[in-house]
Amino acid sequence: MADKPLLRLDERHVWNFWLNQEEVYEVPYERRLTCYWNRIDQVPHPDILPFLHKAGFGYVSMIIQEATITLQDVAYQLGLPVEGHAITKTAEDNWFILGRELLGVDPVDLDGGRVLITWLDQHFTDLPNDASIQHKEQFARAHILRFIGGILMPDKSRNKVHLMWLRHLRVLSEAEKFSWGSAVLGFLFRELCKETDSSKHVIGGCLLLLQSWAWFRMPFIRPTLHKPTPYIFPLIRRWTASLSHVGLPDCQRDFRLLIDKNDEFVWTPYDDTKIRICVPPQIF
Repeated sequence: MADKPLLRLDERHVWNFWLNQEEVYEVPYERRLTCYWNRIDQVPHPDILPFLHKAGFGYVSMIIQEATITLQDVAYQLGLPVEGHAITKTAEDNWFILGRELLGVDPVDLDGGRVLITWLDQHFTDLPNDASIQHKEQFARAHILRFIGGILMPDKSRNKVHLMWLRHLRVLSEAEKFSWGSAVLGFLFRELCKETDSSKHVIGGCLLLLQSWAWFRMPFIRPTLHKPTPYIFPLIRRWTASLSHVGLPDCQRDFRLLIDKNDEFVWTPYDDTKIRICVPPQIF
């Protein structure tokens, strides 16, 4: 036992692969930061916004105007609840019946409990003016599903989301009692761990959170705002403004060298008074 290396996967680690490259390694497109929701610019209908807030997804739904990560980062960057019950349950159920009950539409082309995000777009984009409370709740659940599958916890399919999340959205006023932020962070960590294998080319998880976390804590790699912009909550919305990437590296290797050589790391970015005044009191 003593002769066996503890780092048994070291040869497959992506850093070892990059380190031994004689030529500049081009990061595969699939490993780069991408958002999978093709309707990322869709603002939630004002009639369902109260229901999104009731479920704890009100703040995170606003980000679409376009060390390590902690739950504090999730709360400040995304506005998701990080306190409350853990999101657990077996991924087994009658997903067709669950979808019909909570969405009001029969799900089609189910893939192990997953539906196409484009299917949600098709059925839950135009809310009728005379929609009932039940209808608005169904639209709110669909909106949350699209956010989960497209931004918060996207899988490698890039275009599907699992209906299992509906079990925690049955009563929207109870949904905010779950620690959705913990689920998002745990999902991202799992994906980052998987992607240390250099043979992997597709990554899931909330990469927007990863990017914003890096830009807030490493100012030397972040783009500059074209004009002064006040902080808004959730903080990830800061990067929806017009940005300039002039002067920043244009390849992965140069970014690594810049990070290795720079010690300008901001350990407590949220202590800035300008940030704290824009964050709702319940987030502290």
